[in-house]
Amino acid sequence: MSTTIVIVISHYNNLAQYKLTQQEDFYLHAITLFLKPFYETTNTLSSSTYIMLDLSILLIDNLIDVILSYIQNLTSPIFLKVAATHMLEKIKKYLNHIINKATFISSVLDPQIKLELMPVDLNTQEN
Repeated sequence: MSTTIVIVISHYNNLAQYKLTQQEDFYLHAITLFLKPFYETTNTLSSSTYIMLDLSILLIDNLIDVILSYIQNLTSPIFLKVAATHMLEKIKKYLNHIINKATFISSVLDPQIKLELMPVDLNTQEN
């Protein structure tokens, strides 16, 4: 694919005024469907006043599932599989960074987690 297609997911229907070939329309539709979960995740995270760790991990895990489905789908265009593979590598780095630091911090600060991690027979009066 030699041309660059700029996609704005919310304006996909407005592109009907442009004369696209059938293959270009297919690619545009495939990319739009692929990027939609990223758009929704971005909106969810940016509209939250307090971003919770469990929500972030859940959303990132969902994005990983979407990426893997496109990589494994036999009908996905090759360029989309290549992009998805690069995105998977990058998102796994972010996930590891979030889990390593944020999970440790939350386990130290969250009283519910502290109670789960404390042994049942621990003398709470002394500790």
